[in-house]
Amino acid sequence: MDYLRGLSPETSHIAGYYFSAREDEKRTVSRLLRSLFLQLCPAEGEFPPKVEAIYNKCLSQEFADDQLFGGLEELVGRTGNTYIVIDALDECDATFRSGEKSEAEKLADFLVWLAEKAPNLHLLVTSRDGAVASQVKKALEGLVESRRGKGLYHHIFDLEARQTKDKIEGDIEEFIGCELARWNERKGERRWVPLIKARQDQIAKSVGERASGM
Repeated sequence: MDYLRGLSPETSHIAGYYFSAREDEKRTVSRLLRSLFLQLCPAEGEFPPKVEAIYNKCLSQEFADDQLFGGLEELVGRTGNTYIVIDALDECDATFRSGEKSEAEKLADFLVWLAEKAPNLHLLVTSRDGAVASQVKKALEGLVESRRGKGLYHHIFDLEARQTKDKIEGDIEEFIGCELARWNERKGERRWVPLIKARQDQIAKSVGERASGM
């Protein structure tokens, strides 16, 4: 988190959360929502309307998780990039309760919602293998596949496989290819010039070499 804050401009919005199996209250999506909401609230200036309403209400009474979504949508939709780091998904409560969604299902639903609502979102989640990680991975992969080539990308790294560098370079290559394809689809816009195949290859090669795995 400190690394992100050091690199990011003042217009960026940064929040992080750590699921902890040692504390039951830190294993729920409800606690995650409240933590992200508080961290993303501006430290100065006016609150967005829905955020202001939630703030005023919380001074006198409790509010439901559903009410937080409106405020979070305003916060992640602001100008600038939003960086969210969620650590230890495997420690989220995976208990199944008859007649209601598990915390794992709620978490998967929330992350999909977040990815759809935040136009400039950079989301990093970490987890060991397990039921929660599998459910979240499946949900996010389904979302990315449905919006492939439309500005939404995902990267999965297995830190134990020792293939991180090759994986990153492959992801960079895929990202560049998708962005070039998106450029050529912007027909009709002013100052738009389509790129021929040779120029696309030249750009992809140049950017890939300069990225150097970053």
